[in-house]
Amino acid sequence: MDKNENEILEEILSGKVISFELVVEKYQQMVFTVALGFLQNIDDAQDVTQDVFVSVYLGLRKFRGDCMLSTWIYRIAINKSLEYLRKHKKNRKKIDLDEWVMAEAIGSANNYSSKDDAFRSLVTSNTMEIFAKALETLPAKQRSAFILSKYKDLSQKEIAQVMKIGEKAVESLLQRAKKGLRKILVKYLD
Repeated sequence: MDKNENEILEEILSGKVISFELVVEKYQQMVFTVALGFLQNIDDAQDVTQDVFVSVYLGLRKFRGDCMLSTWIYRIAINKSLEYLRKHKKNRKKIDLDEWVMAEAIGSANNYSSKDDAFRSLVTSNTMEIFAKALETLPAKQRSAFILSKYKDLSQKEIAQVMKIGEKAVESLLQRAKKGLRKILVKYLD
């Protein structure tokens, strides 16, 4: 986006839908990656991505501007992903490697593909499912901090802003998440 966030928000609130399309173009990759990190299912992540942008559009009048627009959108993406998990816990299908590779190809065409695909480099094909199961066992705050750190490569300061907590709390969440994942993965891999 060439214009600053305040100009774009003013245009959107005055009825210029084209300005909202700029917001979607800029942040849809970020939202999709966050949703995929939580949901581990491409179709679910695409649904949540759409839902996030509906919520962003409807909630723009409530946006106070006390944080960056991207931070606010991250919060919505995390909340919508966690909400989706709660609502669809029983009948969720996990992503497998073939589906992930297909998502890369589809995502490139749809602008959903993650350029910094830390998830793929984090696990190999035979441990992907184990890692996904281990990640699901983490408490929501630990999982959120871990996903924002490892999938989106956000700094602890940025994660603190998104999660509305202190940097020390983020550091603690990340340490506990890593420790929890390590413990679970060692059990699975043995």
